[in-house]
This record gives sequence, C-alpha cells and structure tokens, in this order.
Amino acid sequence: MPILALGVSYRRAPVELLERLAFTAEDLPKSYRRLLDMEAVTEGVLLSTCNRVEVYAEVSSYHPGFLDLKRFLAESREVSPEEFAEPLCAH
Repeated sequence: MPILALGVSYRRAPVELLERLAFTAEDLPKSYRRLLDMEAVTEGVLLSTCNRVEVYAEVSSYHPGFLDLKRFLAESREVSPEEFAEPLCAH
C-alpha cells in the first residue's frame, strides 16, 4: 500500500493559516481516531509543529487517500479546503 504525506509549511503558508491548522496535544487523540476512520486510510501519523502541519498515512490508493487526507484536515481543523489548497504539498 502507498504511503502519502500531505501538509502545509511556513514556507508556503501564512502563519495565521498554520495556527488554524495546528493540532494541540488535547486534539491529538480524537483527531488520530478520526484520521483512522477515513475510508482510504489504514495507518497514520500526525505531525504538528510551529513550522508545519503534516499527515502521513498508509492509504489504499493515492487518489482516494489524497482526498481523504485533505478532507480530514479541512473537517478536523474547521478550515475550508480552498484556504489551504495553494500551500498544500503532497508526496
């Protein structure tokens, strides 16, 4: 299964957007469970620092996994996907 990394960093996004996307320690358990509930995701890691927010996941296939991770970021952080579409990076 492919591993997909999706994230936003300070190099491409304003600090205000990074602050809205950031996960706090209190958010992590619930957010991690929500990540694993995504249909295309089998395993995952959340990384949130002052410089970047990234989601790493083992996914069933690239395109459904990409859409699930993008939806996860938008819904869990209550940020519209359009707001982070331009600075979003995927590997």
